[in-house]
Amino acid sequence: MRSVEVLEQLDAAAEEFLFPDLGNGYYYAVDARLHGYRDAGQWALIVETVGYSPRAGNLSDVLHVFGNCLTIGGPGFENGDFLDRVDNWDELEDPDEPEIYRGGPVVLRGRAIAVAAEAGEDLIDVLRRLVPRHRELLLADEGELRRRIPVDIPLRRECRRVGVGRRRNQSRWRETR
Repeated sequence: MRSVEVLEQLDAAAEEFLFPDLGNGYYYAVDARLHGYRDAGQWALIVETVGYSPRAGNLSDVLHVFGNCLTIGGPGFENGDFLDRVDNWDELEDPDEPEIYRGGPVVLRGRAIAVAAEAGEDLIDVLRRLVPRHRELLLADEGELRRRIPVDIPLRRECRRVGVGRRRNQSRWRETR
């Protein structure tokens, strides 16, 4: 693996607007995570960006997949890489005031989560409160991560970004051997 090869692919994705953009005006960032995979001849990077898109009407985890060993599709993201996380969206958003929390639990992957929030709050603020205790329900599981890369390529590094948005950003690296 040559670093030039990796950078060329990432640069090309940025030119085609397929690279993660946490500052996108149509997307409110909630959380992010980076996964690095490699062996002697293969490499893959997966950047997860969890965010609220009023246009899409859900909280989605978008997987941006790069590498020289992709098993499906090309670098960047495809339709199957948009993973909606909220099962009861229509019950959360106020129909008369878009982007406003109506109240009640948030159902993530079939689990009802009580949120310390009041009806009338900005929905993005309510969604960001899910991260500290429920981030694993927001982020991709192993099957979702491995959908477009070989199942046998080892995970080498993972960076967990905590508190994307208004809160202080903190990163944690975990390296595997």
